[in-house]
Amino acid sequence: MNGQHYQGPLQSQQRRAGRRRLVTNLHPDNWPDLAKAVWERAARVTTTLDEAKGRIAAWRPSTREAGMREYGCWLGFLTAQGALPPNEDPAGRITPEHVRAYVMSMAERCSSVTRVIGVARLVMIASALFPDHDWTWLRRVRAGLQQLAKPSRRKEGRVVPQRDLRRLGQHLMTYAADNMSMSRLAAALRHRDGLLIAILALAPIRRANLVALEIGRQFVKTERGWLISLPPEEMKAPRAFEAPLPGDLGAAIERYLQVHRPHLLQRSGSAATARLWIGETGKPISPLCAWQIVTKHTRRHLGVAVNPHLARDCAVTTLGEEDPERVWMAPAVLGQRSHAVTHRHYNHARRREAFRRFQDLRSSGLGSGGAAAGRSSRNVAPIWRSGTARCDLRTLQLRPAARGVHGGPDPHLPGSRGA
Repeated sequence: MNGQHYQGPLQSQQRRAGRRRLVTNLHPDNWPDLAKAVWERAARVTTTLDEAKGRIAAWRPSTREAGMREYGCWLGFLTAQGALPPNEDPAGRITPEHVRAYVMSMAERCSSVTRVIGVARLVMIASALFPDHDWTWLRRVRAGLQQLAKPSRRKEGRVVPQRDLRRLGQHLMTYAADNMSMSRLAAALRHRDGLLIAILALAPIRRANLVALEIGRQFVKTERGWLISLPPEEMKAPRAFEAPLPGDLGAAIERYLQVHRPHLLQRSGSAATARLWIGETGKPISPLCAWQIVTKHTRRHLGVAVNPHLARDCAVTTLGEEDPERVWMAPAVLGQRSHAVTHRHYNHARRREAFRRFQDLRSSGLGSGGAAAGRSSRNVAPIWRSGTARCDLRTLQLRPAARGVHGGPDPHLPGSRGA
């Protein structure tokens, strides 16, 4: 489908896919013999833990696949530049000059964040394939790119309450059951979409894990109901993850498994699969298809396109807003180990609360003329007397200020030392 038929984030997704196709990704069968031999040696399973540490044999399958793609892109770039003699040591080709040219070529088709990811993978590959070399300079290149990287799309304004996602999923399933004018295929797809969104709201796992769910392996039925169980090797953070689904979702799951999923499978004519999510053609859906399902329905019904990964932000932010005393549970909900990473990248609740306090103070009349301007300082909320910033009530912008009457920064103000 032509990219001009897409709108909003979907159009951006198509453009990014087109840019990726411009990359000369050299297939492993076409790698130079020396490069292929080095990779195979590093990927060989060994019983010696010291030898396996940091090498490709110790990587998870998804990491190994991503590394192979990036190394293929790197070798393809060198081949296109005529900088990869077939009988020369591949380690000697990883030079500052070649890396600089590689980054510049990516700048023409990739975002700044994608460039950081590409160089980070190159650092990982170089360290694994050639552990005897000093790659400090390459790590510094990655660090420099990371400082300059800016996300191409902002999350603000696209984080919705988790319950809205759950209600949307339920609405889609109810509509599929009640609308008698829908074809059997349309009803099956609508119920599948609703169930996928509802499960994503209740168990905000990563998109790759979501589409790879298999009945009886990661998606299992227990005495208490349905359970999502992911082993450590399938998680980005190598730790097991379990998410029991609520009992009131059981009927919708059973209807999908017994009625809609078999109907979708019949359209393939090929061997049966254990994968949970089946597409219109009767084959398992792809990660891109899952992205399209979630963004299409959230844009249409919620007014904003929420992608599958953004559902993780929705879950943590909802937890922080509605039950801040239990926000410590957020890493477990996302399957992460670090509280700092979870709150830095996913929790938008504190910023929202700070701005609400700004708006409450403005609506109370502070900063205007007359009696409001002459009120005693004891009536001004502490956040406005922070020692690190003061807010202009006319523009709602923070500006540096002297230490306030209470001394010390407000611990609830984002960016203050007490936060």
